[in-house]
Amino acid sequence: MFRKPERRLVHWYCLWYITVMSKRLKKHIELLKLLKKTNKRCQRQHIFNCADKGLVLCVCECINNVLRGNVKLSPANKRELSQHKDILRKIVDRQTNVDKKRNLLIQKGGFLPALLAPVLSIAGGLISDLIGNLIKGKK
Repeated sequence: MFRKPERRLVHWYCLWYITVMSKRLKKHIELLKLLKKTNKRCQRQHIFNCADKGLVLCVCECINNVLRGNVKLSPANKRELSQHKDILRKIVDRQTNVDKKRNLLIQKGGFLPALLAPVLSIAGGLISDLIGNLIKGKK
């Protein structure tokens, strides 16, 4: 008969966090963390060869968010990624097919740790906030 206002507030925050983070990012977050840690080309190649095209598109989405300025970067990360700006733009380009994007990520993917670190820190914060709000809502 009467709804508690704080319960509706928690529900609104949960919906907001779910819409902010894409489904692809949620699905592939563990593989993205693994890609961030790998620094050898053979490991990166194995991950991309075994993964579906959703992972490639997820990395493209992360690159697109960084290029558009949706993710704040430190000056050191900006310097490192500016060396690879042509490759990053080619990966994000809609005219490039997924197989070509996968090959570019395998061959020229040395920028992945610098790219994924800020993206995953934001995603990790969103997930922990979402879980915290869900726990508070059940109490």
